Amino acid sequence: MTTKRIFLLSLLAFCLFGVSRMDVFANEDEEKTQRSSLPNDNQMVVAEPVDLGLSVLWASWNVGANTPEGDGNYYAWGEIEPKNYYDWNNYSLCKGKVNTCEDLDEISGTQYDVAHVKWGGKWRMPTRAEVKELCNRCNTTWTVKNGRLGVKLWRKIKGKVVSIFLPASGFYIKGELRDLGNGKGPLKFGAYWSGTQRNLRGGYAFALEFKARLEYPERAGWNDKSRYEGLPIRPVMDR
Repeated sequence: MTTKRIFLLSLLAFCLFGVSRMDVFANEDEEKTQRSSLPNDNQMVVAEPVDLGLSVLWASWNVGANTPEGDGNYYAWGEIEPKNYYDWNNYSLCKGKVNTCEDLDEISGTQYDVAHVKWGGKWRMPTRAEVKELCNRCNTTWTVKNGRLGVKLWRKIKGKVVSIFLPASGFYIKGELRDLGNGKGPLKFGAYWSGTQRNLRGGYAFALEFKARLEYPERAGWNDKSRYEGLPIRPVMDR
């Protein structure tokens, strides 16, 4: 075989190999671009902590939101992903009925706590005791913030008013957003999960709740709700 022929064959082999390598790199780059463009639920905007002079710091907005007036995501109690439909049948922590739920007692700071899982650090769901402290030691004022009706929970500390705003976001049952209103005006009901299960009733957990109707006190309080219902989460942080 002549030197010229050997050179031509070597050049051809190099070109073929080089093209195949370029295709591989192109495919890898395309895959990386596609992956980076996929939404990542873990890349949430974490709120700033607000010091109300209480035992914990409260977040300035909900999990899944990026402003104080944003609803954020709705979660069944103990689940860490939002859904389009909220029912006992698709609630992951029971077997389709209220009396078949796992007895978890307190999920704040655990793998069942969406604030702890998604925001990380010291963030977690508030306990029932921390919800009661917020409601009992703060003033409640119904107000509108950037077009959203909700409550301002506030205290005066050293002559300065410090507050958080909770939008009246309603709650989900099945695929429907529920509220106390008639559907023609702004939402008038807010409910936010705590991490505390109700004793001896495994299918229920405590929530921070407020209602803007005359037959209810127009201040924030606490109540229990069925664990499968979709509620927003307002996290807290330990000092």
